[in-house]
Amino acid sequence: MFPILGREGPDVEKTMSNSAKLLVKLNWVKAGATGTFTLMPPLQRSVDKLCRIIENEMNAVGGLKVTMPSLATAGIWKKSGRYNDMGSELLKLKDRNEANLCLSPTHEETVTSLVQSLSPISYKNLPIKLYQIGPKFRDEMRPKNALLRCREFLMKDLYSFDDNLENSLKTYKDLNKAYENIFNRLNLDFFKVQADTGTMGGSSSHEYHIESPIGEDTLILCKNCGEAFNKELTVDDEYIKNCRKCGENVKIIKSIEIGHTFLLGTKYSETFKANLITKESKKSLIVMGCYGIGVTRLVSACIEVLSSKNQLRLPELITPHQICIIPQREGYKSDITLKQSEDIAINLSQLDNLKDYEVVLDDRLSLSIGQRIKEASNFGYTFGIVVGKSALEENPKYEVIDFKNNEKKLMINEEITNLAKHIKTV
Repeated sequence: MFPILGREGPDVEKTMSNSAKLLVKLNWVKAGATGTFTLMPPLQRSVDKLCRIIENEMNAVGGLKVTMPSLATAGIWKKSGRYNDMGSELLKLKDRNEANLCLSPTHEETVTSLVQSLSPISYKNLPIKLYQIGPKFRDEMRPKNALLRCREFLMKDLYSFDDNLENSLKTYKDLNKAYENIFNRLNLDFFKVQADTGTMGGSSSHEYHIESPIGEDTLILCKNCGEAFNKELTVDDEYIKNCRKCGENVKIIKSIEIGHTFLLGTKYSETFKANLITKESKKSLIVMGCYGIGVTRLVSACIEVLSSKNQLRLPELITPHQICIIPQREGYKSDITLKQSEDIAINLSQLDNLKDYEVVLDDRLSLSIGQRIKEASNFGYTFGIVVGKSALEENPKYEVIDFKNNEKKLMINEEITNLAKHIKTV
C-alpha cells in the first residue's frame, strides 16, 4: 500500500474549509503550483468511481464519449466572442511560433467546430450527445479551499445537438434527469434551481447545489410553490423576503454548486455554421445544450457536507476502500491472527463486488488496534474488521465496526461474508 496511513500532512490554514483541511491532513492531495493539486491514490480511487457513475448515466441517455484537446486556438474563442468576455480567467499563452492559444475552461467552441466540420448533418442522425471527462483550466484570482475552487480541475461536460427547439427541450429534460440520478445514487440532498446563463449564453439554465455554510452561492427557496433560484438572478430585495411567484416567505441558504445545465439554442451553431438538413430537405441551424459537472469539486463538496472535523466521509459508492481488516498487535499469537486476517481478506476479495481492491489489510502490527481503528475511521472506510482476542476462541468471532453508524458487532465468518455481499460498489 502507498505509505499514507499513519502520516499526517502539514498544518493547515485556519481559513480553509473542513474538506480542504481533511484532504491536506490525510495526504489525499498534494499542492503543486497555486491552485493545482496532485490527487493521491485514495482520492484518485474516489474520483475514478464517481467517473464510472457519471459515465453510466451519460451512456444511459445516449451519450458518446470523446476526448477533446485542452489546448485551443485563440481564433475559435475570438470567433465566439468569449476570448475577451471571459476576461483574465481564461488562461492565454503563445507557442514557439507566437501563435495565440488558450487552455479551455469549457469546450463549446471546440465541439461546435467539430460538428460543423461534419455538417450539414441529416436530421436522421440527431440528437447527438458528445461528452468527455477531462481537465479544465481557469485562472482563478483567489484559489481557495483546495478542490472547491482551483485553477485546474476535472470536469464532465456533455454537449447536445438537436434538430429543433422541441427536441432540444426533450434532451434537456433527459439530461437533467440523468443528473438527478447521479446525485441520488450518491444519496445527496440537493437543490435544482434556476440560474444565470452568464458568459455561456443561451436561453435557460439550471444549477444543482448542496447546502453548506462555506458555499459561495445564495439560493432562494419557496416551500409553498417550489420556486427555487440563485440569488444572482434577481436585483429585487423584495424577492429575497417573499416568493416572486406566490408571495409566501422564502428560505435563504448558502450552497455549493455541483452541476450546471444550459439550453444554448443556436448561439454557437450560428457562429460556427453548424447546420443540419431537415426532413423537408432544408438547411437549418442545429440547436444545442451543454451540461457540466465538476468531478473533483463534487467529491470535495461531498466531503465538506458529510464529514466531521476529524473523520472524512464520502458517499459509500465512492469511498476509496470499503473494508479495513485490523489484526492483533504484534505479540501473543499475533502470527495466528495475522493469518486469519489474510484469509478473511482473500475470501472477501473474491466476492464480485469487492474484487477491485475494496478490502485493505492493515498489517502495521507495531501499532495498537485502537490506533489503527481511529485511523481507519478518520480515513473513511465503510467497515472495519478487528481480528483480536475473540478470534482465538474455539469458535472464532471478529469485531465488525460500522464506521458510518458508529456501531460494533461480533460476527463469525459466514456473517461477515453475508454482510460484505450486500456492500454496493461501482
